[in-house]
Amino acid sequence: MKRILIVACLLLIVAHNAHPQSMQAVTSTPGPNLKVVVTWPLSTVTRFNLYRTPGASTPLNASPITRMSSCAQIQSVIPMGSDDWNLLSTGLTQNNVPFDPCSISTITPGSPLEKRLEFLVRANWRIAVVAGQAFVDSGVTAGTTYTYELQRVNALGNETGPAFPDASVTAGSPVAIAPPSSPSATAGDYRVLVLWGDQPQAAGFRVMRAINAAGPYQQVNASPLVTRIATGVDGKPLASPSNGFLDIERWDANGLPDTHVVAGVAIDGPRDAVTYYYRVSSIDILGQAGTPSTTVSATPVDKTPPATPSGVTVTALDPQSQIEVRWTTSAVDAEGHADSSGVTGYTVFRYDAENAPLASGVQIGGVVPQPGPGVQTAVALDSSPNLRPPYGEKTYWYRVRAADANGNISGYSAAVGGHLKDITPPDPPKNLAAEGFDTYIELKWFPNTEPDLDHYQIFRSYCHNGKCNPCDPSDRRQVAANEEVNAATGAKEGKTPCTGEYQPVGSVSFSQAKTMGTTVAFRDMTIPKNSPVCYSYWIKAYDKVQNMSGTWPFPSPNEQTVCQRLRDRTPPDPAIISGLFAREHGVRVEWIAAPVQDIRAYQVYRADQESGPYKFVGGMTVEPPPIPPHILTSPYQPPPLVKCDTIPLVTIDSMSMGAFTDETAVAKKIYWYKVLGVDQSGNESPVAKAAPMSTFTYTAAPPAAPVITAVTASTSAPFELIVSWTPTFDPATTQGFAVFRADSQAGLYRQVGTVVKASEFHDNVVVRGVTYWYKVVGVDISGQVSQPSAVVSGSL
Repeated sequence: MKRILIVACLLLIVAHNAHPQSMQAVTSTPGPNLKVVVTWPLSTVTRFNLYRTPGASTPLNASPITRMSSCAQIQSVIPMGSDDWNLLSTGLTQNNVPFDPCSISTITPGSPLEKRLEFLVRANWRIAVVAGQAFVDSGVTAGTTYTYELQRVNALGNETGPAFPDASVTAGSPVAIAPPSSPSATAGDYRVLVLWGDQPQAAGFRVMRAINAAGPYQQVNASPLVTRIATGVDGKPLASPSNGFLDIERWDANGLPDTHVVAGVAIDGPRDAVTYYYRVSSIDILGQAGTPSTTVSATPVDKTPPATPSGVTVTALDPQSQIEVRWTTSAVDAEGHADSSGVTGYTVFRYDAENAPLASGVQIGGVVPQPGPGVQTAVALDSSPNLRPPYGEKTYWYRVRAADANGNISGYSAAVGGHLKDITPPDPPKNLAAEGFDTYIELKWFPNTEPDLDHYQIFRSYCHNGKCNPCDPSDRRQVAANEEVNAATGAKEGKTPCTGEYQPVGSVSFSQAKTMGTTVAFRDMTIPKNSPVCYSYWIKAYDKVQNMSGTWPFPSPNEQTVCQRLRDRTPPDPAIISGLFAREHGVRVEWIAAPVQDIRAYQVYRADQESGPYKFVGGMTVEPPPIPPHILTSPYQPPPLVKCDTIPLVTIDSMSMGAFTDETAVAKKIYWYKVLGVDQSGNESPVAKAAPMSTFTYTAAPPAAPVITAVTASTSAPFELIVSWTPTFDPATTQGFAVFRADSQAGLYRQVGTVVKASEFHDNVVVRGVTYWYKVVGVDISGQVSQPSAVVSGSL
């Protein structure tokens, strides 16, 4: 079966050898099976009669010789399943469909299939018989010379003359066919290409091989059928097609040399580095070989590169700043066969891109030798400098090539990438500053210059007595506090005197930061409304692999943090002028205002006309006791930055009332006055919002003092005292009433609540069992403040 498959493959490669153009008669050797086979070439005539001399005057054939159409008749010549049957079936395969020998008569004349049949006819007498191109004469006598004549027969059965010149043969005396001319042998890798010239009389050729010129020789071609070779052993086209045979090593499933059987003998090779000798003999259609040709020799040489390395892996060794390249070792060549000269080593190349030109690779180190037996992995280390760039990560691509002892180099392996991890964090952001507003705190800092920056993360904690890093254990005061807490509680670990660790409150991406120009900004909008707390901010920069600047959880010495809180940007309401008093050298201005915790000054403005313009003439500062008020002769200047913890907890009387004598006023001249409040952040009441008051509107008689009629416990609230008084609130004559409270009759009275536009006040900030003392003052429609009422006490 192997012989038939090989022949079929050969048939499909190129055209067959030149066919003889005359009739031939070939005899077998003497014996019980003595016969003469007469063959003739394909022609346009398809029916023949064959005559023999000496012999009867009638044809040897009972009916005209033609291509057989009866399957039974065909199988009588070529039994089904025989080598000849399989040769015919496989040799005429079309589109991978085996040919049915019983349909040989259906082959179209002149078709490519008929040309392939003619090739088989020439080499196999049984196929020639069923194809109508041969006759077997078994009635011959050894030593007798016979002449054969082939007559054409037309469709009517009439003979129309000789088809070819007569052929003669002496039965039992085969005539050896001369060997082909010009044999040559060319070596390749595990192969030798043997070529020779045409021999039209030959039905095939027998190729013999030996490892010594004197022999013994073994047949190496399993079939006498020979193709026309058009390509040399090096893969390049020959000058012209030639008869030939490619003697090639066989291989087992593991790629190791294997033997094959030809003519009942096991054949090995050809192997590299061994010299082989070849002879070619012509054979007739009965397989009888003639004298051999001259001897030619060739020595196969390893010219096949090793197999391309596979299983390449790349691993970053970050601690060593190296990249490791591993691959699977192999001892076979590119065709999957054992490399005869042996794989000796490997070279590794580095590229900047996956698809970079192969020639652009940089070799890493020297040749990596082939490991010893049993080791299936080879390793190379890339220790080149600058594998880790200053910023970001750079992927490098690696390819591996193998080399054998004969200098053959494999192809490049597939490119596999790897990179060292970026372990360099960004610098901490610089020039961090914070500014408070009514509802948010805005942070600003200089942008980082690293090209691989990804984003900024904003962290927030609390300030402790103005300290931005209240949880930092490096603070000696906190360490001491911890030790005190530990000693008092017996705990092994104490807590730092802070209110919380840093938590993220937002981020700014690199793309957002780029649009901001020379300063990056972030607004913390998550602060509770009217929060009096001072917050600590810490900015962290992250690169694309999320390396974080600085240290965690406590800032390093080169990192900045900043404290800030919400800042009042809303000015206080203007004060109400409660009195204008003419003096010999000026005008005394008195006012009253709603209590505001962060009020720090009142400023008096004066104009010659009610519509203005108003100019500053003086004022007074407001500070909690024990600091006394300070008369202003120039506009109030708030401190550059109010400390985080500077937050008054309660209001006092002096923060709601004030007076200033305008000593620059000129006698007998009408002036208009306004009083504006200034808070600790420097916000001043809008001048347009203040009500003007002139000297002509001054009323000398102050309103009557209110009378507290009762201080009683509320029946609807568990912790509430109700202060009631007369007169009844009248919006036409009265602006309202202010209530003051003390913890003792002679204590410090402080205003509670705002100006009340009613005749009672509900004090819900009281404690059961404590006596409270109250005073009430009235403010008339012109702003005049009455004397305080008599003191009345009450309790729950």
